Amino acid sequence: SSLVMQPVVQGLGPRYRLAISLQNTGTKAVTDCVMLVTSSSGLYEVPRPLLTIPMLAPGPLYRYDIPVLCVHPQGGADSVHVCVSAGDGPVPVLSAVIQMPYCDPAEP
Repeated sequence: SSLVMQPVVQGLGPRYRLAISLQNTGTKAVTDCVMLVTSSSGLYEVPRPLLTIPMLAPGPLYRYDIPVLCVHPQGGADSVHVCVSAGDGPVPVLSAVIQMPYCDPAEP
């Protein structure tokens, strides 16, 4: 499959939005996609980390907004991982490591 991902981080924190654009640049539709958004640290919470995408037709840009919340009281910055798999295979066809902006500590 020929998929392209364009991730953009929006917001100033502690609430962010990952605007993930996916485009199928191939000639055949890609079906049964799953997008997983994770963080290896305890810094971020993703309320809906798993998103099912039934089909990506060739051509159009599909945008998915994923809320991300910085939950650590000291703030900070780390990365968020996005993986997209398609069909029955467990191997990701796309992946990205997105560096999040610094979040100020929570006010007491």
